[in-house]
Amino acid sequence: ILWHPLANDIVDVKKYKSLYDYLGNLPKNILIAGYPQSLALDTIPLFAKRTIFFAEEMRDILLFCFKPQDLERKRRDSAEAFFTDSPTEFKKFLTNNKIDYFMLETYIYENDFIDSLKKSITPYNRELYKFIKSKNNNKFAALEFAKKFYDFKIVINGTDVFIVPSRKIS
Repeated sequence: ILWHPLANDIVDVKKYKSLYDYLGNLPKNILIAGYPQSLALDTIPLFAKRTIFFAEEMRDILLFCFKPQDLERKRRDSAEAFFTDSPTEFKKFLTNNKIDYFMLETYIYENDFIDSLKKSITPYNRELYKFIKSKNNNKFAALEFAKKFYDFKIVINGTDVFIVPSRKIS
């Protein structure tokens, strides 16, 4: 169970235990990327003791280490990488940021989720919605790579969660 002191919110993350166990058995010095607004990604450093590229909920803590514009770039780059239709662009994101593994949750590709970005109160989500719709083909490179090259997969609440080593798609 995870308690968020500012939001006064309690979230049960036991559903991710097998994910944390798997990641916890990988080398300690790996860097993991995922969709930046993912609860699973956000909790990896705490429960699997592994480093992540960027998570939205960690933004305030990361301000002690990075400039705000660098954090915005990390957020934009990671979100757009997971929605690009270009395998080359996705590989470039992984390589340029020295990502060892990526975690992909399939719920982010569902129409309801994508439509919720358009209705969001945050400009960031509305911009991401425009980016997704500009692709016009509903074929996402990260999803295709995950289905083909994953090392670990679980289903949580009807959503597939993949862990993929970047070296497999290079």
